[in-house]
Amino acid sequence: MESLGGKYQDWAKVTPRHQAFIDAIVQCPVHIITTVRRKQDYEMVKDGNGKIKVEKGGLREITREGFEYELTINLELNTSHQATASKDRTGLFMGKHPFVPTEQTGELIKNWCEQGEDVSNEWMKKVEECETQKQLVELYQLHKADVDVNPMLQQIISNRRNIINGKRTHAA
Repeated sequence: MESLGGKYQDWAKVTPRHQAFIDAIVQCPVHIITTVRRKQDYEMVKDGNGKIKVEKGGLREITREGFEYELTINLELNTSHQATASKDRTGLFMGKHPFVPTEQTGELIKNWCEQGEDVSNEWMKKVEECETQKQLVELYQLHKADVDVNPMLQQIISNRRNIINGKRTHAA
């Protein structure tokens, strides 16, 4: 960005290149593991006296907004190298206690990838677009036959229901 001049309008040149990069990852015929840096995030909050103060708001990924949406699994590591899933379309890690990823973690993911389950991105988007319990139930009714025989779809719907109901689906 700096080499382009660091101006807002320079994003018009960078954005298509970035989108092509994301598309290459998503459309690649092999499995890809990505990593991103995380940094301390801060929030402006009012204290009991109505004064605004800055507080730490946890860690956040340094990447373009929406990148996590493209991933199948997003594991966040804490400073002790323990992982929790903030997104998990596989159902392997969501709701599990923090763990240190090992070679066995990779084997578990590899086995899931090779089991041949086919869930289209379009169907996944439909689940993620549901904002109410009613919408989720309607979607389930439309695809009941598929969901009843596919445990991965059951897990995806269950995770979305928890999110809609305001429940955390992984350990904080």
